[in-house]
Amino acid sequence: MYRHFPCEYEEYFYLEHSKKRHKKSIFDAHNFLTFDYNTHIYTLLMPSLQHYKQQFFDDNLTDTYIQEFHAFKRRSKIIKINKRFNNIVTFWEYLEDALRKYRGIPTKNFVYFLKECEFKYNHTRALAQELLIQKYFTTGQ
Repeated sequence: MYRHFPCEYEEYFYLEHSKKRHKKSIFDAHNFLTFDYNTHIYTLLMPSLQHYKQQFFDDNLTDTYIQEFHAFKRRSKIIKINKRFNNIVTFWEYLEDALRKYRGIPTKNFVYFLKECEFKYNHTRALAQELLIQKYFTTGQ
């Protein structure tokens, strides 16, 4: 029998606290979708704007790009949630707290840190340990 579980999702932009006051830092933000499916959190990292950052600055239209990007974020928000405070928001707070401890993560490692936080958030410490031990011993060292 097929069971339907409720699914909520929302888009999130993470930017290090120290960069939030600088307009040009918007190109350094990590954009990802967060899904809450059957009380478990799943994330999907979206493509980075880092690849285009220099081109934006070389065009001497930086302010225009920044304004358009902020307008795009407001118009194109991907969201389906039932209430403002939910499991997704709780995960974002958990992620922000974890990131604060390290004072930022290099961009190339962000996806690994995001997935690690996702795993830790979804599983109790005991269950996570059990799953990791089981995976280690069944994959053949």
